[in-house]
Amino acid sequence: MAERFERLGWRSRSSSWYGYEVGTTWCEIEFEAIDGQDVLLNGVVAPSRFDDLAALLTRFGASYTLELYDENDNLLRETQPQARHTLDSHTQGQTPTNGRSWPSALRTARPRREG
Repeated sequence: MAERFERLGWRSRSSSWYGYEVGTTWCEIEFEAIDGQDVLLNGVVAPSRFDDLAALLTRFGASYTLELYDENDNLLRETQPQARHTLDSHTQGQTPTNGRSWPSALRTARPRREG
């Protein structure tokens, strides 16, 4: 999965025996293999680019669920490629997460590894 992001110009590096971190100006995420074919994705994304990340995962043929949380662990948005519906919660006055200028964190996503 990390190689696909690299081909699009994202930075990539190994973060563990089986994990990789990838990043660009608007998103930094880590992929970690779990439970057979599943991959856990954690990181931060600019909220305005949430749909762009979902579009990339869809383009890569990944089956996934993306959840976007604010700094208080409130679910802001959720999307899946099959349903392609998005749930939105309107939030105002959020503070940056992890020192980033992005106000929301991408907490979990589970793209499936392509075999």
